[in-house]
Amino acid sequence: GRHVKQPTLQITNIRRVPANALTYVYWAILSDGTNSIEVVISTHLSHLVQSGQLEEYTVVKVKTYQYNVTDDNIHIVSIS
Repeated sequence: GRHVKQPTLQITNIRRVPANALTYVYWAILSDGTNSIEVVISTHLSHLVQSGQLEEYTVVKVKTYQYNVTDDNIHIVSIS
């Protein structure tokens, strides 16, 4: 694929998953309409999910992100 500096993506699925016995993290599937990727939403953004500002079908513009590529898989490290 090609590198897109600030992609506009849609959240197609979001779910709360236990991180440990006391806390939860949110996983989301982001799509550009053709491709999709599963990401963990940073804990400092969890309040946006809890308040309903980030939910399924929300369209977001990703300003910055970091990723690693291993064995033909892309792993998102951070997103904001």
